[in-house]
Amino acid sequence: MTDATSGSADHQATIALKHAQAQRWLALALFAFSFLILGWVASKALSCEICDQDDRVQLVFTTITTLVGTWVGTLIAFYFSRENFEAASRSMQKTIDRLSPEERLHTVQAEQAMIPRSQMKTFDLATDQDLRTLPLATLVAKFAEDETVSRLPILKPDGSVVAVVHESLLNKFLQANKELQNPTIGSIENDADLGPKLKLFGIIAKGRTLRDAKMAMGSQPGCKDVFVTATGAAGENVIGWITDSRIIAVMES
Repeated sequence: MTDATSGSADHQATIALKHAQAQRWLALALFAFSFLILGWVASKALSCEICDQDDRVQLVFTTITTLVGTWVGTLIAFYFSRENFEAASRSMQKTIDRLSPEERLHTVQAEQAMIPRSQMKTFDLATDQDLRTLPLATLVAKFAEDETVSRLPILKPDGSVVAVVHESLLNKFLQANKELQNPTIGSIENDADLGPKLKLFGIIAKGRTLRDAKMAMGSQPGCKDVFVTATGAAGENVIGWITDSRIIAVMES
């Protein structure tokens, strides 16, 4: 498998080299052809064959030199501008690669790393549904629907976030309170230790960076979730969600 991969890479490199060589030869040929035309026109202009037709000579000479200048300018722009762009791109990538994990967060917009609202797995409260009366059994069933989901933002009908339930927190509460009959979110809120963790999330405005998201998490010990809204104000419609694992992934990339 390794030999096959290496052979394929060598073949692609050979094709790229031949392509570059062909481009160089084409450029040289066009340059040479352009100067030959200029030389021929100049010689004709200076010869006696057409010296009695000054206006026509001037017109032809101007037209040809303009055309040749356009060819040469196009070639220079194509080859040198492209190479400069590629060099700048490589330089920028090297600069990004040299950034520290914290510095790298400054280069990533929240919208680039967030989970868009359309892809978020959430529990949406009904219009007349109170958060405190939400049965924990409903959330257990919601987690059971998708084993990849380990936390659930709870959103109001207007799209704003009111709580985040981590499956580990839910299981911890249920294990410690097996005697409770039909426990609800209100039951967790009454727990002095676990209750505050339901509201442990940050909010930032769109256009901010992952550095801002990390700072929002750091301002609340134990916070692992940040939501993106239009202006960063509480009570606004959520447009995205940034988890601690997404920030870690960018820092380690």
